[in-house]
Amino acid sequence: MRATRTRLTLTYAGLLLATLLLLNVGVYLAMTRALSQEAFASAQLLAEQATRLVMQSGEGEGRGVAFDQADPSLAETLGRGDLFLEVRNGDGSVASRSRALDGNSIVASRPLENGPAQYRKILPGVGLVAVYLIELRRDGKIRALIAAARSLTEVNRTLRNLGALLAAASASAFLIAVGSGWWVAGMALRPIETSLARERRFTADVAHELKTPLTILQGEIDVAMRRPRTEVEYRARLGSLRVAVGRLASLVGDLLTLARAESEGEALQKDHVEVKSLVEAVVERFRKTAGQRSIVLRTGGTPQAATTGDAARLDRALSNLVDNAIRHSDAEGTVTVEWRTTPSGLIISVTNAGEGIAPEQLEHIFDRFYRVDTHRSRTEGGAGLGLAIAKSIVEAHGGIISAHSVPGSTVFEIHL
Repeated sequence: MRATRTRLTLTYAGLLLATLLLLNVGVYLAMTRALSQEAFASAQLLAEQATRLVMQSGEGEGRGVAFDQADPSLAETLGRGDLFLEVRNGDGSVASRSRALDGNSIVASRPLENGPAQYRKILPGVGLVAVYLIELRRDGKIRALIAAARSLTEVNRTLRNLGALLAAASASAFLIAVGSGWWVAGMALRPIETSLARERRFTADVAHELKTPLTILQGEIDVAMRRPRTEVEYRARLGSLRVAVGRLASLVGDLLTLARAESEGEALQKDHVEVKSLVEAVVERFRKTAGQRSIVLRTGGTPQAATTGDAARLDRALSNLVDNAIRHSDAEGTVTVEWRTTPSGLIISVTNAGEGIAPEQLEHIFDRFYRVDTHRSRTEGGAGLGLAIAKSIVEAHGGIISAHSVPGSTVFEIHL
């Protein structure tokens, strides 16, 4: 089961890691695109502003482009320190260039044929820049080139910080998720671990319960076959065999009842059930058994109380409680079966006088094959399935069964 928990956690962690990687790549690429577009937009804005100034200054014959970067309209923009401007004449000579470029050209010495254009370029002392280039043509000839550049240093720094932040956040989220995934997987598998343990214990208990009558059967048959016997002796042996077979039949019947009660697919035959009639019918069947130990059976409850349910199964559940109460009651004691209606439904209680049940045993009394009195014989005490069957039947009706005990008295209650 630990391997299953590990596989679930690793699967969950792998899916989460893949999701985080895709998310981080998507965020990083989107931010890269947005910042790059913003950088080219800034360069384009500067290039277009410089183009208007060039067109306003005009171009004299033989004197090239007249352009002054100290123009007040450019001072604020170029003063930012991350924007650069270069203006060239049609013959490729430099008409104006930002001092911060330190003589380095934004464009190649040979003019480009097509414009406007945008590209990236590495400048010595500046680093990677985003360039926007505009060509001014007249009569089919290039008269001027205006190139504006925006430094990508800050953009790259921002992207590096973003990458580090995403990596740190993803690593933290991944570690937290793995830890929580391990915990969640454990919580999810815990009922399955408990169920498997219960089923293993149930299988062992069934095998143990079957072993005793089967051993008796085998022993009686072996003894009977050792030598020829009289009719009386054979009848005696057959009587022992019949008791053992009866024990097996009873156990198999209880197991079948329990399986049906716990089966979600087993439909209940729900009808109107008169509680007084149900209780009196059950109690009447046990009067002879109770009388053998001088135990008095009493009943009482709310007149005309009724419920909706499977009468046969409710009869079985109540019978198991009454049988249990008689077997664990003091001789010459009293077993009382009462019922009452409440705002939340119906309560049927079975009370007996006896030694009581220890607190540490109360939480196990509805477990299959559990016996409070381990010294009671299996034939007298049953297989320990009665209370488990009662619990399954009550829960199949959407109800709750509980037990309360103090020295001298034990009460079982069915809440419907």
